[in-house]
Amino acid sequence: MTFEDHQPRPVTRRGSVSSNCSTRSLKRRGFSRAFQGLFHRAKPPRDRPAPMPQPSQPLLPKNFFANERTFLSWLRTSVITGGLGLAILNFGRNEPVYLITSATFVTISLGLMLYSLVQFWTRANRLTLREPGYYDDRFATTFILLVFAVGIGLNLVLLTDRDPPQ
Repeated sequence: MTFEDHQPRPVTRRGSVSSNCSTRSLKRRGFSRAFQGLFHRAKPPRDRPAPMPQPSQPLLPKNFFANERTFLSWLRTSVITGGLGLAILNFGRNEPVYLITSATFVTISLGLMLYSLVQFWTRANRLTLREPGYYDDRFATTFILLVFAVGIGLNLVLLTDRDPPQ
């Protein structure tokens, strides 16, 4: 494309590039109403649900690899949690506090492994069938964080509630 082939954009009213940003438009409609579309989302009509995002591309290997990376990341987190539980069991004294804490972390680890496996299979199946929709977890990460916080809190409560060694 050469310089001569370039078509200039038509100039709208009184030399402004856009009629929505002119000072006359701001005075007529008010400042907040002039920029209302920038800050408010368009809501779908109430008689039908919001449209689900359609798959924009065909079946791509990168989506399966991303699913597998996510699965391996969750597995790595669960192995670290299980290792923490086993370390508490191994290096803790033979007291019920350490046994309860160790069992809590190992149980959390097994639950996390099961959750990651189910999510991996579900997402792989949805990718294979090319189902439209969201593939992310909106509440599971928060729930898992709360379970970890409960496990650590239980550990702290049990350690501070016991009698000091003599």
